Amino acid sequence: GSATVMLIGDSHAHQWLPAMQAIAPAAGWRLVNLTKGACPLYDVQLDNNQLGRDYTECYQWREKVWERIRSERPALIVTSAAIFSEREGDFADRWTAGVTSTLAQLKSTGAAIAVIADTPFPRKDIPKCLAANLTNAAACAFSTRTGQSDPQRRTATTAAAVQSGVSVIDPTGWFCDRMQCPAVIGDALVYRDNSHISTYYSQQVAPLLQSALPTL
Repeated sequence: GSATVMLIGDSHAHQWLPAMQAIAPAAGWRLVNLTKGACPLYDVQLDNNQLGRDYTECYQWREKVWERIRSERPALIVTSAAIFSEREGDFADRWTAGVTSTLAQLKSTGAAIAVIADTPFPRKDIPKCLAANLTNAAACAFSTRTGQSDPQRRTATTAAAVQSGVSVIDPTGWFCDRMQCPAVIGDALVYRDNSHISTYYSQQVAPLLQSALPTL
């Protein structure tokens, strides 16, 4: 029969959906997409900038996600989360604690767990930049170093995931070389805005993602 595979997290998890959809048919997956904007699965309290308050809807959504996991017993759970600029106070510590506790809870379900480290962060709207530099796509590249926004939190997230014994996939090499992250790779627009990868590029790297995921 088909294995249930869940993709869970915020929009930076959702950006991997085209890749997962490309993998699913041949892999025999029943793919379930459980994603919510600005709402990582990691158990951390968040203020929503657009709402200007505590993001209570996110916590309600997480409860529903855990119900779905318990009722559907997926074979594989893939999660990822956006890590943008540094946040005030003890946020990084609370974030890392949330990563640790959530991954322990995910592992206890018996599913294979894969964490995709966050993608490089352009900080500028790449399609707009390319529109202004039609003959010079290189002008829209950004440095690999600045693309690793909040490097301490990224490193801590990966370390916590490795420590918890789940599969950790770092996709940076699919986007960047040692020095820079191009806006166009081959014939593909890599980003669709200032932070998300494009549907087409997500599909392009599907074979890389598949070989990095746990085999079921």
